[in-house]
Amino acid sequence: MVLVYHSPSGDTEIFMDELEKLLSKLKCHQYPVIMLGDFNMDLLSLKNNKTLLFLQNCMSYGYLSIVRIPTRVTPTSATLIDNIFVSHQNIVRKFVEVLLFETSDHFATFTDVVTDKSKIKLEPNYRLNWRDESEKNIADLVLSLNCIQWEKFFQAQVDSDSAYSAFIDLITSSYNYHCPVLKEPKRKHLSRKPWMTRGLLVSVNNRKTLYKQYLNDASEENFHQFKEYRNKLNQLKINAKEIYFQKSSKNANGNPRKTWQIINSVTDPNKSEKIHHIKELVSEKESIKSPEKISSLLDSFFVNVGQKIKKDKLSNAKSKRKLMTQVTPPKLKKQETMAEMQNFPSVTCDEVKKCICEIKGTRSTGLDGLSLQLIRKVQPAIIEALTVLINRSLDEGIFPNKLK
Repeated sequence: MVLVYHSPSGDTEIFMDELEKLLSKLKCHQYPVIMLGDFNMDLLSLKNNKTLLFLQNCMSYGYLSIVRIPTRVTPTSATLIDNIFVSHQNIVRKFVEVLLFETSDHFATFTDVVTDKSKIKLEPNYRLNWRDESEKNIADLVLSLNCIQWEKFFQAQVDSDSAYSAFIDLITSSYNYHCPVLKEPKRKHLSRKPWMTRGLLVSVNNRKTLYKQYLNDASEENFHQFKEYRNKLNQLKINAKEIYFQKSSKNANGNPRKTWQIINSVTDPNKSEKIHHIKELVSEKESIKSPEKISSLLDSFFVNVGQKIKKDKLSNAKSKRKLMTQVTPPKLKKQETMAEMQNFPSVTCDEVKKCICEIKGTRSTGLDGLSLQLIRKVQPAIIEALTVLINRSLDEGIFPNKLK
């Protein structure tokens, strides 16, 4: 627990430097930290640059404010200057409450926190969880699903709702067993930025060394040495980037392709630099592979596309007028009964398979934790089960609760 006070007449820049040193030192602690006090920074007025800088500084080190209401009220103002910050939100049982005192215009703020270290759930040190969906694991998952007798499995279920719940539970448990969650991030090789020279890379390593030195010996001298070196390195990186793009733009002068490549690298750095050329074009059942013919065909199409759309609209309007004068309205058919409307046609395995193949297979998951990419990979083993579930749901008129 850390107590902080910032005088309203004190120098804000000095306070920010001292606060950053404190937060950097607290970062090395294993257990959660509670930082509280009279900061004299009104968090209800984020238009103030000093307040915004203070809040950004705290949030950059993972500290969350748990006070949501004013803590000092006068006849002319209501401000939130007495605050409580926590490094882990799960240590707070409830948000802050305040008590009014007649002797002071500051409210007494209090909260309830977990003090038993064994009950505190610490956040993991790894960055991301990822599934081990290797080819071998997926093959084992498909093999285990193929061994299930789906007819007997669904006979034990009362209705389509319970059948779907049992099906999802079975798929999820098999998925967790064969494709476990790994608690270490996948380390991908990051390509070096073109403006990062060898000297800058050496400077980055020196910055890391200074930071480790400060963590081992958190003295004021080590902190200022690291901070000054870091700020100078950031400025050098910005200057190197500007110089690189200035030189690139000069070299690309008169070359539109290189100029657009430079622009795209700035606006969308994650975009692939590969250019996909059209190798074949089919026009009126004729295959065209010559680049010159493909280019001339595309040119003629886009030049005449406006006139073609205009003609099509005029001809469609004329045909509609002629159709309205010739066709008489048909007689209304006898209204279908509710029972006839409820008789949906059964779907087949081929139809379900076609729908799965047409859906874009992304890695994003739903509430069940299963992605469309996974469904595509294991669909040969579950296509029969999905078809039975869909038909049973249509026949019984029941939509599974887990999908609502």
